[in-house]
Amino acid sequence: MIIATRRATHTAPTLSRTLAMVLCGALLGSCGGETASEIVLVVDTDIAPTVIDTFTIVVRGPSAAMQNVTVPYGGAPRTLGLVAETEVLGPVEISITGSASGTPTGTTITRVVETRFEKGVSRVLHVRLSVDCLGITCTAGQTCSTDGLCVSADVDPADLPAYLGTVSVSELCNGVDDDADGRADEDFNLSTSPLHCGACNVRCSPGVLCVDSACADSEIVQISTGSTHSCALRSGGGVACWGSNGFGELGDGTSTMRTRPVSVSGISDAIYVSAGFGFTCAIRQDQSVMCWGSNSCGELGLPASTSQTGVPTLVPGVSGAVEIRGGNCHNCARLSSGSVYCWGRNANGQIGNGVMMPGAELPVRVMNLANAASVNVGFNHSCALRSTGAVSCWGDNASRQLGDGSETARAVPTSVIGLADLTDATMRATALAGGLDFTCILTGSGARCWGANGSGQLGLALGTMWDGMVPTVVPGTSGATGLAIGAPSCFGCVLGAGGVVSCWGCNGDGQLANSSTMASATAAPAMGLPPAAAIALGETHACALTPGGAVWCWGGNGSGQLGIGSGLPTSPPAQVAGL
Repeated sequence: MIIATRRATHTAPTLSRTLAMVLCGALLGSCGGETASEIVLVVDTDIAPTVIDTFTIVVRGPSAAMQNVTVPYGGAPRTLGLVAETEVLGPVEISITGSASGTPTGTTITRVVETRFEKGVSRVLHVRLSVDCLGITCTAGQTCSTDGLCVSADVDPADLPAYLGTVSVSELCNGVDDDADGRADEDFNLSTSPLHCGACNVRCSPGVLCVDSACADSEIVQISTGSTHSCALRSGGGVACWGSNGFGELGDGTSTMRTRPVSVSGISDAIYVSAGFGFTCAIRQDQSVMCWGSNSCGELGLPASTSQTGVPTLVPGVSGAVEIRGGNCHNCARLSSGSVYCWGRNANGQIGNGVMMPGAELPVRVMNLANAASVNVGFNHSCALRSTGAVSCWGDNASRQLGDGSETARAVPTSVIGLADLTDATMRATALAGGLDFTCILTGSGARCWGANGSGQLGLALGTMWDGMVPTVVPGTSGATGLAIGAPSCFGCVLGAGGVVSCWGCNGDGQLANSSTMASATAAPAMGLPPAAAIALGETHACALTPGGAVWCWGGNGSGQLGIGSGLPTSPPAQVAGL
């Protein structure tokens, strides 16, 4: 059995550094006798006292006996002495939970340490609850280390420093000389630390840098739009999203709609972001994939028992990813090797594994595709641009969006017809995008599209059906250098000379930004938009990224997807604030 106490023979540290807790009388009555085997437990955290204000410490001894105590945390380390009663030196498990106001619902972080006593020796065990461990749950026998990794919970007592009358603790950023070396906060650079920027515990958003003691917005380098939400990738690796959030697709741990950008929790090293239909995914620096939001069809790569999650979660079985695209209910990722892996809904064969079935939770490799240079997905179909300039598509084909001249769904990639002469620059694809029920490529002659044309999205007169033979050139797209279509949408946009964005197709929410709500089969410049460097399209809205890193959005805004602080639609583009 373990008794928690402070020995009178030790010199208690000063109140400014640690606070001793005498627990023998409070929990177990008089301790009595001399104790030679002791662990001096020091608990601290780099999480602000406004988030964690209580430590609950549970000690389990060799006979499975348990003691627990709850102590307040005010910013300084807490110290307790753990003594082996009657010299029982077997294993001891110490569980420390930091919480808000000590309530179970306020639990924020837990860390477990396993060690044992040494006969006649006092050791100092320093347990730190790190902000990097927020939201991380490790398996039995493991604990979250201060750098956010699950490691063995076992600590060899021989590795612990001896207790010599003063407690050895790390310096905290709190304005106090915690380690009693005559200096306060000497281990922290307040001018560059994103965790303590300008002052202790002033945190910059994930991926935002601390420059000259101030959080500096790192440049926006990529944008992506889902059905009714939008996301931006910062150069520092952080991701910000705004709009609908009923499935947790904004990644802020809530299901609250946001009309202004909010930082995605738990991701600070992203290199690519993709927003889909109620979910979002990102590629990290190690080329792994994280997704969050709806998982109704396995689009997060998680078991069906998990319907949704509001925090980034690792997609198993995908490594070496360099590009990812999300559709209605499925994802496809291109790897550096040129292969493509897809997962999620597969009723139409859109994950390309040769069969049509309800879905695949785990990513599967697309068959007969080894030289993909780009990948894109539509609502229920997928396409890849091969390194040769050819295009292959698979999945739903009810509107002939696969471009093979038929209306037959395909569970494996099939070649788009009319692109056989790849030496002809007017037919060779340089970019690819998929929409609700149509697909487009960018060629030397402009955007060429195939599939449905109910809103003129193929560049043909409204209602005119595609002949199913040669992809149609969209008028007004000659000389374009960029192309975008939203997976659930019926409109498209190209990026032209001088950064001019021109759009065509459906326009019920003003998504063409042409001062009208009438559909158009001819691409025309978006009005009131500064020169752009990139574009992204959602279901009824669009966003553009300027060369200076500003984001402008326009069109439908019923879920706040324009990021302008309200849910009102706007046809003239407006700049997203807070980026």
